[in-house]
Amino acid sequence: MRGIKLNYDGDVSRNILAVFRKTIFTGGINKEDKCDVYRKTENGEYRKII
Repeated sequence: MRGIKLNYDGDVSRNILAVFRKTIFTGGINKEDKCDVYRKTENGEYRKII
């Protein structure tokens, strides 16, 4: 916009939605089939990071 050249490496995919008064968020970039999984359940929340 100001004449400055920058590289655009793309964006991170993400989605937020509410189901039964619970917020669900997904996001990330997947380039490999293998991955680590982190899971945590606390105070009625379930979190999973791959």
